[in-house]
Amino acid sequence: MLESLKKVDFDQSFVILHLVGQIPDNGRIKEIIRRNGTVYIKLQEFSAGPGNYMFRGFTLPYQITAIEKKGKWGKEVKFILEVEGGYILAQEQHYIP
Repeated sequence: MLESLKKVDFDQSFVILHLVGQIPDNGRIKEIIRRNGTVYIKLQEFSAGPGNYMFRGFTLPYQITAIEKKGKWGKEVKFILEVEGGYILAQEQHYIP
C-alpha cells in the first residue's frame, strides 16, 4: 500500500481508504462518479448461478482508490457507497483539501 501512496500526487488527487475487514470478496468497484459535492462509489456484486459454486476468498482489511481532483476543492464532500440497484451501504462526509 505504501508504494501505491507514493505514486499519488496529492495536489491533483485524493485517496479513499476502504476499511472492508475480512469479508468475502464477492463484489468490486464498478465506477466512481462525482456529481457536484457528492462522490458515488458503485459496487458490482457477483453471485453464483444455480448449480454453480463460488470459492470464497478474503480481501485485505483495506483497499485504496485514488480520485483525481477536478474543479474546486477545499470543501466538505459527501461519499456514498452503494451496490447495483441503488441500495446504499454507507454514507460519510469529509473535508477534502
